Amino acid sequence: MVKHYLIHYGVKGMQWGVRNGPPYPIEDSVLSKGTELSSVQIKGKTDKEGDWKYTYNSNDQWDRSVYEGPFSQYLKMRGRIETDNAIESIKYQVVKDLKMPTSVQRINEFSSIFKDKGISDSEKSSYLREILDHNQTRYEMGLKHEPDLLDRFSMKPSDITGNKQLRTSAYRSMVSMLDEPNYYSLAKIYRNRISSKFDAMVDDNNVNVYNKVHDPIIVFNVENSLMKIGSKTISNKQINENVDRVRKGMIKDFTIN
Repeated sequence: MVKHYLIHYGVKGMQWGVRNGPPYPIEDSVLSKGTELSSVQIKGKTDKEGDWKYTYNSNDQWDRSVYEGPFSQYLKMRGRIETDNAIESIKYQVVKDLKMPTSVQRINEFSSIFKDKGISDSEKSSYLREILDHNQTRYEMGLKHEPDLLDRFSMKPSDITGNKQLRTSAYRSMVSMLDEPNYYSLAKIYRNRISSKFDAMVDDNNVNVYNKVHDPIIVFNVENSLMKIGSKTISNKQINENVDRVRKGMIKDFTIN
């Protein structure tokens, strides 16, 4: 007589964190305790208390290739590091249930900045200028792979709150600024607002946008959210192999055979 059995509900192609249900995706609002995440960084880097960490699902072949390939290459370029074995991938386990905002909540939090009567119009205009200047920098670096609505409009703060397409486009651009809060005032104010309400969020700069990553998660207050459970060094050879894999995958409409 069978007393215990396991039933798996799912279909091929399902993605971690996103459940499709009509008429729209059903988004998880909690990243469960015990979930394993990985993150790449310059070897020996010490996190500061409260640092954010950009993580990925290392069990996903595409995500692993992106973060241990182009993203690792970017870290070396940004840090002006030319030596081998300078990048490491660290595996973490989530130590408590992490509250996460849905896509609507993430964008609404962004929009609320431009509705805030406590922020002057000149400050709001300067935030928009940061976005446009950042977009130009990304374009010059070859990091933009899709048409951007922001290139075709002269934005005003009211555009963010009144035009859904512009709001979404501006939000996605802002997310790519989040790792530099000391340089971008808009990134700093958004980081403070979203992290005061949630523990982690989907990285909209990567998911289905830049390198079509499936499960990119930004974790806030790493010290209280993640526990290190392992690490490995990524060689230049491995980085280059992953870069080639991602390049070929992008040509094949972001699929890996």
